[in-house]
Order: sequence, then structure tokens, then C-alpha cells
Amino acid sequence: MTFWRFPARTCRGFGFFQNVGRTRRQGLEAEVNLKSSAMQLYASYALVDARFLDALQIASNSPFADPDTGIIQVLPGNQIPAIPRHRIKAGIDYAVTDKLKVGGDALFVGSQYFVGDDNNQAAKLPSYTVFNVHASYQIDKTFQIYGRVDNLFDNRYAT
Repeated sequence: MTFWRFPARTCRGFGFFQNVGRTRRQGLEAEVNLKSSAMQLYASYALVDARFLDALQIASNSPFADPDTGIIQVLPGNQIPAIPRHRIKAGIDYAVTDKLKVGGDALFVGSQYFVGDDNNQAAKLPSYTVFNVHASYQIDKTFQIYGRVDNLFDNRYAT
């Protein structure tokens, strides 16, 4: 596996790729999709356990890195950052008329370690939920107007 890494603290804003040895991602995914002539309901769930399997030393922008070298020690079993354990998505699409369709979805993302915290020293970032809506109008068989609002409630979250 190759990770994007930051070199020692003297070069902030620059990075490189580094092979990190063995990693493992395991889990399960489930999805359900219900359709009628006017409506579609869908939901999915993913459970992912993503871990380092080898011990390694890597350069990091973590505040827990060695102040002189910018290096952190990653141990077997540390979770890979930026991969939440739980992810749920659910949505609905509804045909108001043959030409007008509306819908929306919600995405829940579970807590995760921030990028650069490969040794899992800091607290996990909190989980978050984002709501989106969309609509389309079919003008004729060639043209369609489509609109989408992502993050409808302007939810602030960190990754």
C-alpha cells in the first residue's frame, strides 16, 4: 500500500508517497433498493476495519511526531486514518410528474482518525451527517434541468 506522506517539518506543504508494508481492510457492505413507478428508496451500510499489519516509521504532520525528525512510530493494529468504521447512506427519489423529479439523501460517516495520525495518538474526529437534495425537470427528450444542493444544513465537519 502506498500513502501520501509529508516529509520532516522543515518542508511543510510538500509531500511524497511511501510504501507502508502490509495493511488489511475487512468488513461488510449491505444495500437495499426499493422501486415503484413513482418512487425509489435506497439505503446502504458499510462496516470497514482498516489496519496496519506491520510496524513502521513514517514522516507525519502529526503534533505527536518527533520534533526533530517529524517521524512517528506506527504499530501493527493501528487504524488507517481517514477510513471511518461505519458509513450509512439513505435516500429517496420521487417522480412528482413524468417530467419533475425530486429527491434527497443523507450520509452518516462514523468517527475516524485524521490524516497524518497513523499511530492513532490523537482523539478520533467526531462522526457527522450530511443531507443533500436534488431535483430535475425534463424539458424534452434531449434537455433536462438539474439542480442539487449538497450539505443542505451547512454542517461543519473535519476529515
